[in-house]
Amino acid sequence: MMVVGLETVQDLVMMLTSANQVREEFGMWIDDKIYKQLMQVAADLESWATTRNLAIATGELIDFL
Repeated sequence: MMVVGLETVQDLVMMLTSANQVREEFGMWIDDKIYKQLMQVAADLESWATTRNLAIATGELIDFL
């Protein structure tokens, strides 16, 4: 699963806390700003579910999607 639009979530802390509780169920690509919040609020989720460096260029990913 890929989650887009995290920067628009009204209560990101609550969302990250909830996601941390079910972290085995999904993975996500995130940017540096979201990563910083994730590490503060749900560090366990970071080790289970995140990818910060994509193997392909952003443009290629967008075209693929």
